Amino acid sequence: DRALAVQRKKYESISVSAEGGDWIDGVKSKLALTGPAEATVTISDNQQTVASVQLDSTGFGTCELTPRAGIRYQVKSGSSITSLNLPVKNDGISVILRDANSGSFDLQLPINSAHVTQSLLALIVSQGKILHQKIFTVDDSRKANLQFGEFTTSAFHVLYIFNEKSELLSERIFLPMPSGQPKLDVQLPQSVNHRQTNTVTIAMKDEQGNALHGNFTLSIIQSKLFPSNPVPNAFYLSDLPEVMYRLEAYGDPIKNSINDFLITQKWNRLNWKDILQSNYPTVKYPFRTTLNMKGEITARKDGAVLPDSVQLVMYLLSNTQGYETPVRKGKFEIPYLNDFWGNDRAFMGVGFGNQILDSEFSIKILNDSLAFQNPYRSNQLNAPSAYGLYASTKRIIDQSYSAYEQRNSGKRSEVLPNDLFEEEYDGADYSVNVADYVVFPNMKDLIHEVIPFVKFRAKGNEPTLRVMFRNSNGTRIYDINPVFIIDGVMTRSTPYFINLNPADILTIKIINNPNKLARMGVFGKNGVILVTSKKGNLGEPLLKENYIDLVGLSETVLPSTQKIRAANIPTTASTLYWNPEAKIGESGKTEFTFNSTDDIGKMKIIIQGITSSGKAIVLEKEFEVVYHP
Repeated sequence: DRALAVQRKKYESISVSAEGGDWIDGVKSKLALTGPAEATVTISDNQQTVASVQLDSTGFGTCELTPRAGIRYQVKSGSSITSLNLPVKNDGISVILRDANSGSFDLQLPINSAHVTQSLLALIVSQGKILHQKIFTVDDSRKANLQFGEFTTSAFHVLYIFNEKSELLSERIFLPMPSGQPKLDVQLPQSVNHRQTNTVTIAMKDEQGNALHGNFTLSIIQSKLFPSNPVPNAFYLSDLPEVMYRLEAYGDPIKNSINDFLITQKWNRLNWKDILQSNYPTVKYPFRTTLNMKGEITARKDGAVLPDSVQLVMYLLSNTQGYETPVRKGKFEIPYLNDFWGNDRAFMGVGFGNQILDSEFSIKILNDSLAFQNPYRSNQLNAPSAYGLYASTKRIIDQSYSAYEQRNSGKRSEVLPNDLFEEEYDGADYSVNVADYVVFPNMKDLIHEVIPFVKFRAKGNEPTLRVMFRNSNGTRIYDINPVFIIDGVMTRSTPYFINLNPADILTIKIINNPNKLARMGVFGKNGVILVTSKKGNLGEPLLKENYIDLVGLSETVLPSTQKIRAANIPTTASTLYWNPEAKIGESGKTEFTFNSTDDIGKMKIIIQGITSSGKAIVLEKEFEVVYHP
């Protein structure tokens, strides 16, 4: 209902498009109209109505009309009258699609056309490739038929027709619907018991029965919460968002008329005028293999620009990944490798040789200069939200049984803030439990008396620390300014570490092994000191400066097939299974296991993907979860 409301609002005004792109004098043309749903639209010349079209429930309709040059046409719907913005040309070529699957087109020229007996070129382009090209002529009958043969993919194809001067005369987008699509067989009983472990078997074959392999997403969801059906070839149709949206909004009612609706669409990715004249436009945003995060660095004191010899370092705390990049004229650019999971904090530091300048400069991330507009509009309907009711009920259940569940869940092992970092680099090399020692008044005395492999020195009011490493070959002393990880927060501020209160600290650990430090690059070259406090909050003040928040990918979380909680605690789930990285191997068959919960009723298996040969995979199957006492 919401999708229909959005679509109807979008087509409040009448729009008229001619097949092939132009309206040509004296040649019958097919027109495609969009407007308010179920509206009656009339087209009139100066004297009378020449066409009347009843739009369907999706706000779409077609008609055929033979226009005349020099006549002003108008469209009328209800009390709205507008001039038809389709100029009638004296010459051109009319295109009518007869069969999208076999690539059959009828062509017609007007009387006294300059293109009669002229050599013309027809191209079929799809997915950036020229699939067919044909040179032809139109004889004195001014009519011709083009046949290109069968197409293999359900992707958008575009017919272009050029004259001898390389001028584009006509274009037509169309969508073949070839046979021989992959056949999916999903084996699962029509009904399964609640709280039962179930196995789904999926097999895929081609038209001849041979096994196929490919990649797909697999979802098992509640039918009442997610009623929409998937679009069969979404991988291809997303190239024209308006077509994709109509299929999602209306489903089956418009599938048979999709090629008529494509009359209203334009393929703006190719500018043939520039291509044929070798006048290629300058690429404003060059193609990249990765996204880049751009920013600028200025001095906090006076806003001065940094010299080019300064280096910027960035480190993702939770995902333990680091990046280094030089600064040019106060600006930097870091490859934004978003193949990390979930939300993360990135430490941003500035350095000049061994000199740490983190506290002297401000780092600003520049916003994307591309302005995106939100194309979605919606109307609020007087209808309850299925998911809202489900979420409200689930919240009540969870809150009602939360106290009981906590009493019976058992004690969980505590995860300390620094554990991720330690695990990434195979643990610390030395650990000191500060609670085992007498309470020292300051960090200087604690380091001097208790902490090994760390050397403290004060130069005026500026404290410095050096980490050491001892082996059979002697003692190695690193440069000043090690990295500190304080309750999971990274810093290179020695004064902040020195000003900590030893009474607040639980443990201090040291990583000084050169082999481990080498894996950390710039970050680890001077050693690492990890501090865990008793309350776990000593690092929070550091987040006010030199940190930015980043958002990564959604991690694939496969549902557990273990026994579901206690028998007397209700378990609900809107999604029984979600796997965006599912695969069917060379055998053409695969299996997945999932648990049904206490939600009874109809569930839906949705499979969407692509075969190794590039054909779309799509399937929906319903089953029911029933109560079994």
